Amino acid sequence: MTKLKKQHRPPEQVPVRLRICCEDSGGIKLEAAAETEEDKPQLRRFSMTAYTGGPMSITGWRYPVVVDLAGLRVPRKSRPILKDHDRGQIVGHTDGIRVTDGRMEVTGVISGAGATAAEVIATSQNGFPWQSSLGATADKVVFIAEGKTAKANGQEFSGPLYIARKATLGEVSFVALGADDETSAHVAAGAANRNLEVTTMESLAMGMRRTKSMLIAWGLSEPTTGACMTCTGTCGNGAGIGITWNCRVALIQR
Repeated sequence: MTKLKKQHRPPEQVPVRLRICCEDSGGIKLEAAAETEEDKPQLRRFSMTAYTGGPMSITGWRYPVVVDLAGLRVPRKSRPILKDHDRGQIVGHTDGIRVTDGRMEVTGVISGAGATAAEVIATSQNGFPWQSSLGATADKVVFIAEGKTAKANGQEFSGPLYIARKATLGEVSFVALGADDETSAHVAAGAANRNLEVTTMESLAMGMRRTKSMLIAWGLSEPTTGACMTCTGTCGNGAGIGITWNCRVALIQR
């Protein structure tokens, strides 16, 4: 009897764009304008808690999403501050981005010279509860299945959910309704139709098992749990045999 080969589900695809909102309106603080010696006001400064490190429900993603701040790449500390993730609505720019205790804190100046910046200042003075939202690109996403747990941002999360282990920060926005379905749908519809394949714990384990079998067949040493967290490159055993790596060895428990 021919043995049927076990079928594995292909990796699920998710949007590349991330819009992570911080619903705490008290996390945004706008400083009073300071006077210079020439009686010209300086640029208004602001500080905000851009992300508290927890899971968020985002349109286009089947389950909640957590951005692992340890893997968030910030190309430079000066990033655009927009309104509603709209590049045509400039509010200002950041001059400091700090991650502490699993939270992202952002400081900057309202350097925009148009109506959008004036609106943010005026409405903030009137007590409008602006919220903050991160605009980022997901580079590596891991799916945590139901019944499984994973750690990120100093917290432990239970599946089902996604964890963006690697992402790149694009901008930070002032948003009126960070968790509103209509706002999220508008952002998702405006994003490019690009998807990212999700890595599952099962697929990582299967890949490592295949690598282990190859190493044994070629007379090389077996990979050891904890030997490296992340490595990419080519390794050899001195006998002219090279293997290209792109793995997380610590994920495999033996």
